[in-house]
Amino acid sequence: MTRRSTLTLPLAIILLLVALLPGQAAAGSAQTISRFATSEPIAVLTFDAGADRGYAAGILDTLAAKGVKATFGMTGQWASAHPDLIGRMVREGHHLMNHTWDHKSFTGYSTGAAPLTAAQRAEEITRTADLIRSQVGVELAPYFRPPYGDYDSATLDLLGQRGYAYNVMWTVDSLGWKGLTAAQITQRVVANTVPGAIILLHVGAGSQDGPALPRIIDQLRGRGYRFATVRDFLGGAPPPPASAEIVVDNATAGRLTASGNWGVSSWSGQRYGANYRYATPQAISDAAWFKAAIPATGAYEVFVWYPAASGYNSATPFVIETAGGRVVVRVDQRLNGGRWVSLGTHTLNAGDYNVVAVSRWSAASGYVIADAIKLVRR
Repeated sequence: MTRRSTLTLPLAIILLLVALLPGQAAAGSAQTISRFATSEPIAVLTFDAGADRGYAAGILDTLAAKGVKATFGMTGQWASAHPDLIGRMVREGHHLMNHTWDHKSFTGYSTGAAPLTAAQRAEEITRTADLIRSQVGVELAPYFRPPYGDYDSATLDLLGQRGYAYNVMWTVDSLGWKGLTAAQITQRVVANTVPGAIILLHVGAGSQDGPALPRIIDQLRGRGYRFATVRDFLGGAPPPPASAEIVVDNATAGRLTASGNWGVSSWSGQRYGANYRYATPQAISDAAWFKAAIPATGAYEVFVWYPAASGYNSATPFVIETAGGRVVVRVDQRLNGGRWVSLGTHTLNAGDYNVVAVSRWSAASGYVIADAIKLVRR
């Protein structure tokens, strides 16, 4: 499936597209949105549903477990085939927008097909809206996601006439539909997300967006991001409050500082992500530091994740940079691997800084392990 990406659009053009405030879309035609005008670290996850059932249930499980709301671009054919998932999306507070009936390109730009007539375009929009309304009592207007990102001035005029004020594009395309792995998708999305970004993902099994989602959320939260829906921005509702949970994996770009004495391994299946760091114990100052964006000063419970093995260290020192100074908590990494282990609740200052370290300064034998941390506001 070919698709136009807005990732390379100059920033000035993107900001021009969102220059109007919510509720100020031009009368008579839809306003195209590619990124929301905010300096706050807020991102919008959007999932297009037009292929198979795929990873949709797992995506909803992940969003529920992590307390994130998303926007789903819904085709009528998909909704007709999976009414149970439509109901679940609505019950769990997610936002739906119109993605046409069967994902035909209105202009033929990406498919090489003939452009749809005005009557055909209207039928694609209306039929889908009528179905969703009958299924769950939800109105899809005024939000529209064009198939393949293909639209023209006639599309914008028709949308306006049909009550759709917003033609919702994207800032970052995961390119999962091109066959990228979950790791590649995560790296691409996290690296290119900016404040106000609209992230394009898909629910179908042809893309690894679903398996990549947990790491995308965790790594963006590690950079201080929180999540909103398209409706949150354009419907006048304030974006949700800062996330109360921050997860940082050792592989999160720019979030771990460690010397060359720390190796990288994927040996243990108990690891949090793709790999973890390890080092021999030494009486030297050579810690692996996790950096996190703390949204506000307050009490946070600190958790660590590591794989356990009999050859690992029985007294690994974890250093926490608290508001009152550094606190050291020693952990037996031969036990309780593959789960979150609490280091207690501590007062942390707001800011983006090195907050938790794994130190090599241990008298015990065996590797010390640095894998992932989690901070939960209490």
